[in-house]
Order: sequence, then C-alpha cells, then structure tokens
Amino acid sequence: MQDQAEFYRSLALPIQFTELTIDGQTADEDSKLSRGQRVSHPYFPCPAARWWASDLRAAAQYPNIYCKLSGLVTEATWNGWTPADLRPYIETALEAFGPRRCMFGSDWPVCKLAGSYEQVYDALLEVVGDLSQDEQQWILGNTATEFYQLKFEAPPLS
Repeated sequence: MQDQAEFYRSLALPIQFTELTIDGQTADEDSKLSRGQRVSHPYFPCPAARWWASDLRAAAQYPNIYCKLSGLVTEATWNGWTPADLRPYIETALEAFGPRRCMFGSDWPVCKLAGSYEQVYDALLEVVGDLSQDEQQWILGNTATEFYQLKFEAPPLS
C-alpha cells in the first residue's frame, strides 16, 4: 500500500483555479500543480489585468506550479483576435514562470470557437519567435514532458 500511495503522490495533477487560492490546494514540495486556464488567461479585454498579473506572479513563486499557455483565443474577440492581442498575456506568463515552467496548450476543441488548432499554434509561435530555440523547445514540448513525466523527448524545432 505504501508504494501505491507514493505513486499517487508523485503524479502531476493539472488543477484549474478560478482565483488564486493556493492555500486551498497543497503547494508543498511533494506535489506538482499546474495553474489551469483561469489564471493563465484573463478575460479580454482585461480591465483587471493588474490583479491577474499579480496572481500569476504569486503563483510563480511556488517552483512546483507550472503555467499552461492555453485558452487565450476564446477569451479574445473570436472573429478578430491577432497574435498581438495574446502577446501581453503570454509575455507576462513567461516573465513570471520562465520557459521551463510554461507549456503550450491548444485548448482544442474549445479553441475552434475562435480559431483552428493551426491558428492557435501559429499565434504562439509568432509571440515566442524572438526567444531562443532552446526556450521555444521548452514551451512547445519539454516542459510538458517534464511536468507529466513522459518518457520521450520532444522533436527538435525545424
């Protein structure tokens, strides 16, 4: 039974918070928490961007909390968003967590309300295009591989 309990405690669990209530979830060194979509995407346009960024930075203080870059396009204007609309939010997340704790999430199939998978992926590529190849590789695959303890290496970017 001890082995089973250890196994379950070692699992990486993505958790969606509707507001920053870390004290309601254990953020100790033995657990891994992923900030879900509610903190990683504010409502657009975001008049409350100050509290959103503040909450995001507070969450980033816990080294075992990761950020999934997901769900942004469905918070933007569905028929008129551009990568420039997403940029400030993605850059804020990257500044708070760094590329090794941020991971791409398509939010598929929900993203189809506002754009295709390809549009979402291409928008992220445009926003992170100035980062180093290594940093992009972390965001696009290595962070998820590490967080979810997957047993393969993400293919190199072309």
